Amino acid sequence: MRRLVQILAVLLPFSLSSCSRAAEKTEAAQPEPSRPVQTSAPAAKTEGYERDPRFTEPDIIAALGGRKVKMSPYIVQDVAYTDTPSPFSDEYGSYKYPEPSYENQLSDFGFYLDYAKGKVRDVRNEGNFYEEERQSGTSWILVGIGNNTHPLDKAADRYDKLMETRHFRKVDYYPDYRRRADKPYGLEAYYRPRTDEKTGKPYEETQYPDSGWDDLFLERDARGHIRTYIECTIKLDVPNPPCSQRVLVRENGLDIELAILHSRHLLHDWKRIEREAMKVVYGFIAAAEADIAAKKNGTALPAPSLPTSLKKD
Repeated sequence: MRRLVQILAVLLPFSLSSCSRAAEKTEAAQPEPSRPVQTSAPAAKTEGYERDPRFTEPDIIAALGGRKVKMSPYIVQDVAYTDTPSPFSDEYGSYKYPEPSYENQLSDFGFYLDYAKGKVRDVRNEGNFYEEERQSGTSWILVGIGNNTHPLDKAADRYDKLMETRHFRKVDYYPDYRRRADKPYGLEAYYRPRTDEKTGKPYEETQYPDSGWDDLFLERDARGHIRTYIECTIKLDVPNPPCSQRVLVRENGLDIELAILHSRHLLHDWKRIEREAMKVVYGFIAAAEADIAAKKNGTALPAPSLPTSLKKD
């Protein structure tokens, strides 16, 4: 998962370069989907794109976090398996991806999602993706999915330790984090004071802050452990103040991590963003279940479904 987080961090300034500062508002609580959301194919811009010789790669079938998934290679990117070497290693150039099998363990992958429309980017039928992604106030986000395969990934206090090691350690030249009295958007929030209480002047570092100054927003599970961990830049005088939203998802036999990159101006929609990303994941699971059932019954499936638009709840 660390590999994907690093890749997405590099892509963030480019993937959300034109977000405007939307009005911050709270979202009314909505029920979680009671069942996996099925996916449906989009209308093609031109007929016959399913038979286009440029698009002949087989679907990716593999295991993810204890469940099986089936995905089109034209909607997911940066796909890595547990044996995939680092792209910076000498072995990466000669690495060959495994033959499609539900026994293959995924490490991580990503996809672009218009969370407001429930639409996943599909390179075979992109429409106005690049134009929309650049627009002010875009709802396109970048979603990373990680398979929690390492023993340390299984710890219930995984994000608690992350919080301790990265932000609650003492740093001489940074003021300590303080907890906000309120809970913006239902999240536990922490910040570093921007002004030196001794001099009454803003800290010089806040003019060009690094991630050590990020505001933190947390959601805890029933046992008090951090489940959702959001870091947002404090530099708001830019078109797109970035946020990194990480979520541990352990439900329905699934154990994965979401690593979502979006504008700080979408922070009010943090729960909806997570929910829409998980609809896509459950769509991949539903596609695998249908594929396995069809093979067991000896029946042929129609052309692979493309999770580019999701049915409404």
